[in-house]
Amino acid sequence: MKSSLLRGWAWAVEHPVLAVFTLALAVRVAVAVGIFIVHDGTMFPDDRFFFTLAHEKATGASSGWDPYEHTLFDKTATFLWPLTAVFALTGSSVLAGQLLVAVAGAGAAALTTAVALSALRVRWALAAGAVMALLPSVVLWSSLTLKDAFVWCAVAAVGLGVCELRGSPKRFALVGAGIVVLLVAIAHLRDQTLVVTAWALALALVLGPGADRWRRAAFGVAALLILPAAMGYGLAGIQFIRNASPEVESLRGGNAVGASTALTCDASKGGLSGKIEHLPCGLPAVVLRPYPWETDGSTSVRLARLEALLWYPLLALSLYGLVHVWPRRRTLAFPALSAGAIVLVYALTEGNIGTAFRHRGEAIWAVAIFAALGAQLAADRIGRRPAAPAEEAPAGTLVGGHGG
Repeated sequence: MKSSLLRGWAWAVEHPVLAVFTLALAVRVAVAVGIFIVHDGTMFPDDRFFFTLAHEKATGASSGWDPYEHTLFDKTATFLWPLTAVFALTGSSVLAGQLLVAVAGAGAAALTTAVALSALRVRWALAAGAVMALLPSVVLWSSLTLKDAFVWCAVAAVGLGVCELRGSPKRFALVGAGIVVLLVAIAHLRDQTLVVTAWALALALVLGPGADRWRRAAFGVAALLILPAAMGYGLAGIQFIRNASPEVESLRGGNAVGASTALTCDASKGGLSGKIEHLPCGLPAVVLRPYPWETDGSTSVRLARLEALLWYPLLALSLYGLVHVWPRRRTLAFPALSAGAIVLVYALTEGNIGTAFRHRGEAIWAVAIFAALGAQLAADRIGRRPAAPAEEAPAGTLVGGHGG
């Protein structure tokens, strides 16, 4: 038994990305099958709605859709077109849709590991991937017919692109093209995530050190200015931000309607002052709640409170890791910026704890990386191991050596 575990660990160290993907997929398939048996494959209104949209599209029953349904399908096409194709092949089996999402969720865990390898030793990169592979809420959201796992996977893939954007002009062009494709895919998942990702990408590439800094910075700035404008969001997404800003309060109120976990501490003012006033309520809702001592809410929210026993230590470790990000900013600035910005966006727009808890998943891949970094630094400090030098040109995350 012990020798089998040692061989398994040795294999995982040699193939960390594949090991995490395999673990994450196995867990998600098991959970998806369990949900399919016990709950007929759906548990919440959102996953039932996505299933219905893809089922109707696959069976040619979408002629009666109203404009909202047509618009929503287009805005979520990166998720719904693959789901529709799967349903067309499998006869709209909800389990097939769950398994498609499970693959995306496992991909997000594997990509988290790949990004972590650019800055961490292998065992700690495996730990970062294991968080995404095994954290209960992340497993649940990527075992249902929800688009969240596709969002995590695409954003983490951009993070890997930041790590790999280097080398010969041909390599640089190929990786850059891949990042552009990912940004287009994100635009058909969540509007706000596209804008946040484009800004985080540009800032991360501008801040990153290295001999090719200006080439990377030029690509990031060009992507920020051109791509959102070409897709109707305005130059650098500014027009989208301007249009969305006045609607934040009404969006937050709409999210609270009928929710058993609606936030009751809303701001009394509008405009910028109202948004600032809401942050002391919104930020804890996204980052910390539901608190372990809360007694209200649905059964699912009560179960979510148990995750705080894992989540709070991860947050503490990630904050320690964040303090030491600057020397590793070439590869880790993007997850820090994208996660921080998306948390701020959801803190302003979420009106109930349940939805805020689910959307927190968009930042968990970054929290996992920084928690692993914090754990590595703490272990090195305790063991008095000399810190690895900050990288100027990171080792490959998918091929070659693993990061420092």
